[in-house]
Amino acid sequence: MNAGETFDGSTPDGQTTGGMDAQPSAESNPEPHVSGLLMCLQRLARLQQTPVEILDLQEAVGRLDKGELTQRKLKKGIATLTKRLGSPKAEWIKQPEPSNMPLLSWSAAEGFSVLRGQNAVGQWVLEAWIPEEQVWLERVVDDLENTVLPRSHWQRFFKPVSPQSTS
Repeated sequence: MNAGETFDGSTPDGQTTGGMDAQPSAESNPEPHVSGLLMCLQRLARLQQTPVEILDLQEAVGRLDKGELTQRKLKKGIATLTKRLGSPKAEWIKQPEPSNMPLLSWSAAEGFSVLRGQNAVGQWVLEAWIPEEQVWLERVVDDLENTVLPRSHWQRFFKPVSPQSTS
């Protein structure tokens, strides 16, 4: 790591340093963001202390893994995921509050991450999975403009079966 470079290979002003350690551009990988979805969902389930079947998550992620991800495809994919898990439908949060945390976060520019909350200076704290390095990277942003925030509890809810009357 060079002087003045952050863990993700960028300088403090946000510019990438290039060279051999530079990350591949979005053009070289047409589906760069879908790979982090499964890890983010697993992390959310752990943070919410809810057991989730990994096969259910993998199936839902597999349905999203086709072409370029858009906001519409994401909403459809999250609906499929909650239906598959038997969870309540996701709420789409416009302005997050501390009581809503943690949340799944997605933007076309940054991909998937886990929104953990706000720090003391009001910046939003996000964690993103870096598959090349197999680590979680924490970053802060000033605003969540152009970010989609679905809120759901990723657990299976069982509906009670009403006893059938015997005559």
